[in-house]
Amino acid sequence: MPHFIVIANFIILVYFLILAIGYTLLLIASFPGIMRSNLEAKYGHINKLLGTIEPPPVTIIMPAYNEGEAAFDAMLSVLKNTYQNTKLIVINDGSTDNTLELMIERFHLEAIPCIVPEKIKTAAIKNYYISRLYPQLVVLDTEHSHTGDSMNSAINACQSPYFASVDADTLLEKEAISNLMYSVLTQPHCVCVGGSVYVLNDCEFKDGEFIEQHIPEHFVAAIQVCEYLRSFLFARSGWNFLNGSLSFAGAFTLFERQAALDIGGYDLNNFAQDAEIVMHLHAHIYENKLPAKIRFTPNLLAWTDVPDTFGSYWNQRNHWQRGLLYSILSYFRMCFNPRYKITGLVTYPYFLLFEVLSPLFEFTAYTLLVVELIYGYTTLHNAALYFALAWSFITALTIGTFLLSNLSFNRYYKLQDTLIIFLLITVEMFGFRQFKVVCRCFGIGHFIINRLLGKKL
Repeated sequence: MPHFIVIANFIILVYFLILAIGYTLLLIASFPGIMRSNLEAKYGHINKLLGTIEPPPVTIIMPAYNEGEAAFDAMLSVLKNTYQNTKLIVINDGSTDNTLELMIERFHLEAIPCIVPEKIKTAAIKNYYISRLYPQLVVLDTEHSHTGDSMNSAINACQSPYFASVDADTLLEKEAISNLMYSVLTQPHCVCVGGSVYVLNDCEFKDGEFIEQHIPEHFVAAIQVCEYLRSFLFARSGWNFLNGSLSFAGAFTLFERQAALDIGGYDLNNFAQDAEIVMHLHAHIYENKLPAKIRFTPNLLAWTDVPDTFGSYWNQRNHWQRGLLYSILSYFRMCFNPRYKITGLVTYPYFLLFEVLSPLFEFTAYTLLVVELIYGYTTLHNAALYFALAWSFITALTIGTFLLSNLSFNRYYKLQDTLIIFLLITVEMFGFRQFKVVCRCFGIGHFIINRLLGKKL
């Protein structure tokens, strides 16, 4: 037993040392890009870049299922954006409530005959609506199937070279699409660009426009502010120097339409289709030797609702973990494969070991610590030192990210918000992080059991 514990402790120590070095390097690597994006947001302007040339069109696609009036603010935040050549396609995914009727009434929708080329096979489109109030708004009424199928229907209907996915519970800041297109046009050939996502819960807004932004009142939602800052502001920014992250948020990500068509659109078998399509594009670029890039820019600011109870958080993370695991294993051919260059040799194995499977290592570390205490292989003092070291690293990393946020986009500028965030950073390791680890481990176990039963997810 002691011999096994020594080996296990050594493996876990090496694992967390590599993880700590990796996170630190990502934080350092993210700094130049974040500062550059901040300057772009302040001084870069799409109209100045293009002069008198008409800006290239971009289509926002938004799936909606039984949303009722809840999607109206998300729709209006797109329709009121500052970019001058935007089209919005909303897909009513066979809602069984009055979602479609409310949209028809609110946006003065009118059904017109239209043939949508089926470049990607999808469920049937029952009706095609245009808005008399907002000429740039189109609503597709489809048979209920799957979010990925809804997205594919919109890709078929899309006529612009670029489209961006936006969730129906997400609000875009007014300059978000302009910043997005500025980033696309000032970078080498980008087939995918991800943006930052912040927590919308308890923010004040009306008709798609922000009145005031707040830290959520509920603990579960509020503590996710720390998680989202780490995940988007530095982690994904840091991967830019290695051709981008393997996963962006479905809440707000842009794609080149032709690239999405070339890979067959979204995977219908995966409810983490937003992660899967980014991995598929990475594989597609290297397998076809395309001169293309996948980038992340933190000045594409979207705000989305997050779970505010432990139960809803558990369900969401279990759902995400299974989808992410299915996605990463679908492209296991990339792992340590020189054909995929730096993505295959570094990004993929790091993402697999230190992102997707990290809860298993962390859960094992907690379990070993308890076993060692019970059997007397360590002292309470040593256990406390171990926990203090882990707490210090996570706290320092999150504080560094928050300070970087304040130096750049500064969305939490109030003294009260700053104090609340520092309090949340301090207490995150005392229970909530362990809850998240157990939740994600359960998701991995759920995935394995489903596979043994013949289910994909």
